[in-house]
Parts: sequence; structure tokens; C-alpha cells
Amino acid sequence: MTHKRSMDRGGGDVDGGGKAARGNDVNEDDAMEGDDDDWEDIEEYSDDNDNEHRDEDDEDEGPLNAAMLDVLHEARQIQTMLMSKWDPTSSVERLEARILDDKLAPLHHRLETLLAENDMYSISDRANTLDIPTVVANIPSASMLKHLKRMMTMIGGVPLGDPRLAELDASFQLPQPPSARSGRYARFNKHFPVDRGYSFPIHVALCNLLKPCIVVPAALNAMAVGPDVVVAYGGHGWKQREPSMVLARRRHRLPDADVTDEDDAIHDDLLDVATGFYSPGSAVALDPARPWVWAAGDRRIKAFALDDVGNGALRQTLASTKSAVTSMAIVGDDGVLVTNGCDTSLQLWTRLRHLPDQSEVDTLDEHETGEAAPGRPWLDLRDAVPGDHVSDNPQCVEVTRGHAPDQILQLWTAPNVKANRVVQLAPYVANSMKVLASFDASTMFAAVDLAVGRMTQRFFGHLQPVQDFSSATTTDDHTMATCDGSHALLWDVRTSWASTRFAWDSLGDMLAVELAENVLFVGGSNEAIVAFDVRVPRTPLYELTTGNNHVGSLVWEAASHSLFAATDWPYGSRHGDPVGYSNGWPEEAKHGINEFGHVFDAGEATILQYEFTPTPRIPPPATSDHESEHMTW
Repeated sequence: MTHKRSMDRGGGDVDGGGKAARGNDVNEDDAMEGDDDDWEDIEEYSDDNDNEHRDEDDEDEGPLNAAMLDVLHEARQIQTMLMSKWDPTSSVERLEARILDDKLAPLHHRLETLLAENDMYSISDRANTLDIPTVVANIPSASMLKHLKRMMTMIGGVPLGDPRLAELDASFQLPQPPSARSGRYARFNKHFPVDRGYSFPIHVALCNLLKPCIVVPAALNAMAVGPDVVVAYGGHGWKQREPSMVLARRRHRLPDADVTDEDDAIHDDLLDVATGFYSPGSAVALDPARPWVWAAGDRRIKAFALDDVGNGALRQTLASTKSAVTSMAIVGDDGVLVTNGCDTSLQLWTRLRHLPDQSEVDTLDEHETGEAAPGRPWLDLRDAVPGDHVSDNPQCVEVTRGHAPDQILQLWTAPNVKANRVVQLAPYVANSMKVLASFDASTMFAAVDLAVGRMTQRFFGHLQPVQDFSSATTTDDHTMATCDGSHALLWDVRTSWASTRFAWDSLGDMLAVELAENVLFVGGSNEAIVAFDVRVPRTPLYELTTGNNHVGSLVWEAASHSLFAATDWPYGSRHGDPVGYSNGWPEEAKHGINEFGHVFDAGEATILQYEFTPTPRIPPPATSDHESEHMTW
């Protein structure tokens, strides 16, 4: 997986045509400091003007000061109105940028008019001089306070020690948090009409942010989510070579239940499953008919029980005949398991319900390997993987070979046709025998009907290789979404044509896509999840923080109205040490420390759950404590 930083955050030139801001890294305080010279010029001009005309009549000066104070009084009324909209239960000091713009823009215009009529310098609007990107950060209330205080001292003639300034300071001791339009974990599109009927939590980013698995594999390669369980699968240990699978049973809470301790909000019953593989995990899927989880590693696939009696117990083992499995899906009413192979073929197990349970688990330390290994069908580890780490922990390697596939389906049968290997599979339509398949380095993907054994649809429209699918979840749903490195497409499955294209100025590649309740979520190496309303595709709704992590996959779980994201930590070494941190924040992070309402750096690979609810009351996750860069090899 490669990551690149190809575009400036603000969408403008870095060096051309004046100073372009580093996107949202430019906060309001920095903007103030950047214009200190302008403020000093204005104050100096005002002092000179006062000295020059000190002996003149106050008749001309009185109306001007009165008009200025009227404007300031109106600004305080707006500030009081904004205070009434805030949620006192939150802990973030933020204002929604669009509300401020709408309310304060007329005041800015009146001030500029008064200044122009009296031959004074005009105060420039910083929102117009900075290169503000499409998705902007919320404006801190402290910056608004600083602006008003400077206006009062500069224009209104209020001295620095005036009691009115102290009163203004007291009035800005706001109850902490954000309004219903500004979630703690989101940055909103400044130009999107959020007041026009968008009242659902998913449209205004009202959500709890949870970590369903306290501990996940350092190399998080796959994730599966069900109504009652979250599965994290990958590798850990030396160079992340050892397989690791973590199961977390999800704790069901009442929607309006108050949670005062973060431990009460996480998922419980965390279980580390001994998979018995000799290589890191590569793919995982939940069985829709039984409480089982299927996991792929080395050249085998295993089923583990999730029920209370045999939690994590091995149930079945399947054997891939050609190569390691990197993607799989379970489709149909009878539960057909389909995986990719080493070429354009698919491997099918159609008799999962009739396979006997695996009762005995033999390990490598109990059997010899190689040609002299007795008692076939034990696993033959010759030419398995380079190196000798397989035999380092022989008691951890389970040696059952498993059941061979019932069918090998060749997708390309024409002679002399060079086709690419299948790299990703996903169910196409619910309760059907169809799957979606993408191919290595190919911009085309296809729908395969396993019942007839061939491709039935091919989809063209991507300009780069397809990275991820989000297929229809119900039989009456005719939409699906896909993404490549720079675009996401919405498709009508009945026509094989893309109906809508989604794109935005991003700092990284799109790697994951998910559809949920008319909202399209995309994520990748841009260290955020961007949400689009599919009915208004031109501009995004908002960005969700990922704690500076890359997004590898997204899953929507309808029962809890939650979006799950498997994320990778790009600022850590293979030993787990932080790299390039300064003052608790990555120096190369694509977002500034103050760009989201809640300051959050994940500091590790993790699974994030965004639980959309009208009453988000769960305490936010703690940010990492990485203070400085550690030595790496």
C-alpha cells in the first residue's frame, strides 16, 4: 500500500500568487498574528488622528463612536444568541463557521461602511484573505473574543483597563460545547445548507466515538462487524509475522443512557483467538447463518465459534489449493464460501453445512513435517514461507490440512487472453448467489453469478484500479458504491452505469467506501473520513477525524447506526515506537491539532466506531501521549 501527499490542503498553489494557507492548519489566532502590522497601522493612525484633531469639536466624533458602539452591542447580542444554542454537556469550545459568517457578515459590512465614510482604514475580512478550503474548521470562540476586544479598543475608544472589557471577558465564559450543528469529531462544509431539512444525526455528525477493541493487531489486515461482535484480524509480534485475531463482543446500551466512565462505553468480552496459522491473517468473514467467524491464513481457512459454549473454539478447516487467500465472502441461503485464488479463478465450498466439526487440534510440535511426516493429511510446511520463524513456536501451529474446495470457477476461459488475478470479493445483492470481483491493477470490476458459473456484468468507469466496494444490502436496493485512488462512483446495478461521481481536494488516496442512509463515506490515506450526501454530490457534508490514522476499510452496521473504520497508524515504526512526533502531534499530520473539536491522536492501529445518535453522551477517547520522536532502526 502506498501513500502520497499530492495536493495542498487548501487546494491552492503553495508558492504562486501570494501566500496560500496550509489549508486548515491556519487557525484564527495565526491569522490574527499575521495581520498584526495592519492592526498596528490602524492604531497608530487613530492615535495620530486623535492628536491632530484633539481640539476640534466632538460633534463629528460623537455620532461615529455611537455608531461603532451600536455595532458592538449588536455583536454581543449575536454572541448571546449563539451561547443559547450550545450544548452545555460537551467539553469543546467551538462555533460553527457558517453561523458566524451569516450573523457577523452584515456587521462587517456596516463597520467597513462607517470607516470608509470617515476616511479611516478598512478592516479586512480574514475569511476572504486566507485560502480557506471547501471543508473548514470551526472558528474558536476565543478568536471572536479577541477580535471584538480589539475592535472596542481601536474604534470605540475604550481603554484597555475599561470595566466593559472585563464584562466582555466574563460574558465569554461559555458553557463548553458545540451546537447541534457542530460535532466534536467533525469539520463541516461551510457552504452546505445544513438548515434545509438535515436533522438526522448522520447528516450533522452527531455521534459517539468509540474504540470497540482496546487491543488490535499491529498490522490490522481485515475487519468484520456483526450485530454482536467485532473481529480484528492481522499480524503482530516480530515484524508482524505472527497471526493475531481479536474478538470483541459488543455491549448493547440504551440509546439515552448516561455514561460517565470511558470503560463503560467500550465493548467487553475481549478474546484473543489462537488461530493455529503460521502466517499473518489476511481475510475474515462472519457466517450469517451460524455464530461462526471464518478466517484465512497461510493456505487455509478456519471457522471459529462465537457462541457462549465454544467461544473461539476451532470448528472447521478448509484448504486453499493454489495460494494464500486474501479475500472471501459467504453468499446464498445455503452459505457458499467463495475465495480468490492465485489467478482469475474462484474457489467455492458449497457444502459448509454438511462438513463435520473438527474435534481434535494437533499442533506442529506433536508431528514431524516434510516427506517423512506420517499420518496424512497433516500440513506440509515445505516451501511454506521463507525463514525459520514457523518452527519458533511449533505449539502454536495447528497442522490439519482441511477440506479441499468443491469447485474451481474459471472466470476467463478464452484462449490467449491474459487476465489479472482476482484481488477482492464482496456480496453483490443480499440473499443471492452473486459476488463482486475486482482484479489486480484493473479499472474494471465484474459481477459473478455463482449459480451459473460466469460473469454476468462488467462495470467500466474508473480511471484507476478499483480499491473497494459497498454493495447493496437489501433485495430492493439497486445502488452500490466503489472507489479508486481519487474518485468514488455511485452505480445503478440494473444498468451497469455509474450515475454519480464524487471527488474533492484530498491529501491522499481513497482506499475505502461505504453507503449508509443516503450518505456515502470514503476514507484512505487522507487521515479522515469524508461524508457526502448522495443527493447533493458536488460538495461533502463533513469530515470525521480518524486520529491521524489511515483508513483501510469501512463497514456500516445498521442495527446500531454505526460506522466502523479499520485504521492503520502511519507514524509508528515496526516496533511500535512513534516517529516524527512533536508536542503530542505528528509533525507530518495532514490535519492541524485544532482542526476538530476534540483533540485526538490515535497513536496506534485501531478500530473506530462512529455511533450516530441524537444524544451523544459518551466521553471522547483520550489522545495519545507520544511527546517526542523515538529512535528507529
